Parts: sequence; C-alpha cells; structure tokens
Amino acid sequence: MRILLSLLSFFITLSVVWAQPYGNEWIDYNQKYYKFGVAEDGIYRISYQALLSAGVPINTIAANKLQIFGKQRELPLYINDNGDNAINVGDYIEFYAEKNDGWLDSTLYDAPNDIGNPAYSLYSDTLYYFLSWTTGPTKRFLVETDANFSDYSPTSYVLDQSMINYNSRYYGGYSAYSSYSSYFSSGEGWGGSNYNGASNYSLTIPVSTPEVYTGSGAPNAVFHAKSNANSNASYSGTGNHHIRWEIGSNNFVLHDEVFSGYRQTVVDQTFSVNELSNGTTNAYFKIIGDQGAATDFQSLSYLSVKYPRMLSTTETTVEWEVLSAGSQAKTRLDITANNFSNPTAYVFGNVISRKLPLVNIGGTWQALVPNSVSGANQKLIIASSSDSKQINVLEAVNGSGDFVDYSQKNVENAYILLYNKKMQSSVSQYATYRSTPNGGAHNVIKFEINDAWMQYGGGVPKHIMGSRRGINHIYDISSAKPVAVFIAGKGISEASDPNTGSGGAPRKNAYVSSLNLVPSFGFPSSDLCI
Repeated sequence: MRILLSLLSFFITLSVVWAQPYGNEWIDYNQKYYKFGVAEDGIYRISYQALLSAGVPINTIAANKLQIFGKQRELPLYINDNGDNAINVGDYIEFYAEKNDGWLDSTLYDAPNDIGNPAYSLYSDTLYYFLSWTTGPTKRFLVETDANFSDYSPTSYVLDQSMINYNSRYYGGYSAYSSYSSYFSSGEGWGGSNYNGASNYSLTIPVSTPEVYTGSGAPNAVFHAKSNANSNASYSGTGNHHIRWEIGSNNFVLHDEVFSGYRQTVVDQTFSVNELSNGTTNAYFKIIGDQGAATDFQSLSYLSVKYPRMLSTTETTVEWEVLSAGSQAKTRLDITANNFSNPTAYVFGNVISRKLPLVNIGGTWQALVPNSVSGANQKLIIASSSDSKQINVLEAVNGSGDFVDYSQKNVENAYILLYNKKMQSSVSQYATYRSTPNGGAHNVIKFEINDAWMQYGGGVPKHIMGSRRGINHIYDISSAKPVAVFIAGKGISEASDPNTGSGGAPRKNAYVSSLNLVPSFGFPSSDLCI
C-alpha cells in the first residue's frame, strides 16, 4: 500500500497546474450506463438481443432516446427500428467508433503536440464506450435521400491519409545524465528501434499511396513525422545529431537539420503531389554521420502522408476526406469500387453528421455529400455490410449501471482511499478503521480505480488521468480540502525502461497488466505526480 500525506500546498499546486475539465461532463448521474469495448475502427451494430442479454430494459425505452458516448462526447446514431420508435427483434443501433490512440495521452504533456506517438496509446488499444438513454434530446445521423446526381458535377479527388506508427520500444524523452523525469517530456512514448547513425544510417519506409491524383487543381501532399534523438555524445561538428527526411524516387528533401542533445523532431512539410508514386512511395529516414559525433542515436515513432487521390479502390471499406464543393451545395462522388458489397456511407461534419444513400449506376457507386456548415472538409466512411462489426457483450457500469457522483458526497476534509475493487474486502476494513477515533476519525472517501478511468479517464482502461482528474475534482468541490490520499494496490509503470525491450511492460504483457492494480504516473513512476 502506498500513502501520500497531502500538504495543503501540494493540493493547491495540483489544482492550479492541472486545472482543466474533469472529463465526466458527459455523464448524467440520473441515467444508467452500459459499457462495451472497441479495439478496431469501424461501423458497429448493437442488436436487440445483445441489449436484452445485457439487462438493458430495452422493451421500455423509446428508440429515439437511446445514446452512446465515447471519448467524452455523444456519438451520432442510426437506429433501424422499422419506424415504430421501438427496438424489437431484428432491429439494431448502428454507429461509427474508433479504437484507442493517443487522444487522451496528449493531455499529459506540457503541449499536446509533444506526444511521442499519437497513434499508439500509452495504456491500451481498447476504448470503452457507454450506452444510455435519456428523457432529453439525442444525437442522430441526418438521413439524406437526395439521389439527383445529374444536378452536380463529380469531384476529381478526395483526400486520403496513410499512417505508420512504431511501438516496439519505450523512449523517455528528455534525459540528463541518463535520468528521466516522472513528468512526460516532449517525445516521450512508444517508438521503433534505436539507430546509431554516427557512420550514416538510412531506413526505407514504404508508404501506401494508391490512386494518386495529379490533375488540374491537385493540392500539395502533406508529410508529418515524429522522431527522437536519444543520445548526447561528444562531437567535432556543429551538433551531435543530423537528421534528413526524403521522399519519392527523386529523393525530394523534406527536412534536413543538425542539432544537439535529447529532443523530439517534428516535421510538418507540404510537397508536390508529383513526388508520389501511384501505389507505393518510399520515404527515407536518414541519419547523416558527418558531425564527428561519437554516437548519433535516433528513433522513429510515427509518420503520415495525406494526399489527393482518385475515387477508385479495391478495398471493401474506405475512410476519406471530402472537400467542400464550393459554389455547389453538394459534392458528387463517383466511385469505382468493384469490392463494395451492400455498402453504408456516413459523413461527419463539424455540426451535422449524415447517412448517405450510395447508389450503384452502371458499375459506379454514386453519392452526394452536402457541404459542411462551416465549409470545412468532412470525414467520409464507406463500409461494406460484411465489414460491419457486432457488439455482443455489454456490462452495466459498476454492476448497477450507475457512476459514483462525488459531487453528492460529503467530501469535506476527505481521506481519499484510491483502490482497485480486487481489494474490496481489505479496503472496506481499512476504511472502517480510519473512520473510528483510533484511526483518526476521518471522512473516508473510497475512490475505485475502474470507476475513475470510466468516468474521468475517457473510458481508457487504467488511464492515469482517471485518478488525477477524479482527485482534482474532489479537491475543487470541497471547502475543507482533503487531508490525505491513501493508495491501496500494487502499481507498475505502464512503460519499460527507456531504450530496452518491452516484454515486461504492462502495455505489452497481459499478465503483468493484471498485476497493475492501481497504476502510478510516468516513468520513473511517481505517485506524487498523480
């Protein structure tokens, strides 16, 4: 068991430095919630039978009152209820959901862009979503019906993005004398192998770039990459690191820089789409050994290329970005896709999300995308029916469907007991003792870690922001501030030692993760940073 004796000044520091929304603003504590995990991006369905099996009283709930929440916000839904506003046998809820990535991890850094690998979470690939129902308004896809394709001119291209992330090793970010801070520093996170380029090194990275559009009005492509410098050796040149990024058969130089010391290198560069090859384009991550450095260790975490592409695909599911049609009210899509089978199309605007009719006319799939309210680009998802995924298991939050509402508890002079429900029996005994005169007659507030990550931690299993935000919430709503935080349960750093193998890290090892009852903060781990 771990204890934090909390001086008033310590809590004031946390409150000021980490003042932010608590992450539970989406919860209505008068409602019931049922959780389910998602580990892949895609279109999902929840059937009547799955709802019934989970204990959802679906026969008493109007279909237009159902809700699903993920990433701390309500999702738009499409309800197939045959028009009777009730979910019956054969009916289903349909929605688009994403697996977990670094969206919440980015809040752990001084600046969100300091995250080392935005595509790979520090904690889990699985993200939990929550089904509920309300008496108020709900969010739905606007079902479009317009199929007057001849009224609009087809667009020549959409935007596609290819992403690659590396996650075999953990990197600790900035280091001084081989030591690391427990707070997250720029570049910290999971990445690929650590390459020594003191005598030159080049990594060829094949990037998928099918159906490149280079015709009239083609915009530039956009390259984004994150890498780390992981050494600070002696040198005779102008620095002890030299990085260069090149792309395409002409080895177009995207970035060339000499610098010194531990740091993250972030490259954001536009370039002519003519540098791309139709199918696969090679990017080159190079360490140039011309600075006389004893070592020049660098690693790659993430890269992406966004580019204009023609509307032809051999895939059964696509995710593209549709540009505004400008003077036209709608963008017409003419898609050549022989492998689409009974596809569903959704488009996500900044205000309105829509379900589109997709019609096959003479072998070409056609759709009309209304411009977004702001004129911004919109995300388009098209998926064949065979690619739709089923949610078969839902569980009531905390066994009852209820989140714990700490705003309704007496949290004055709280003795916060942060624990895992696996230790429920011993924790209850300890809480009882601390409440007695012999134990200090404290106002014990039990704060269970699974409830914490579900309501304060974005639905990311064991995410440290669950504990941090929840404790901060209790502090902020109390007049007489908490006197202590007692942590009951083993904590293991999610990461492995920087620049080493990762087999023993909870993030990579399910057995070790099961032993990590109450995660600590950062690497090296520190409860004081929670």
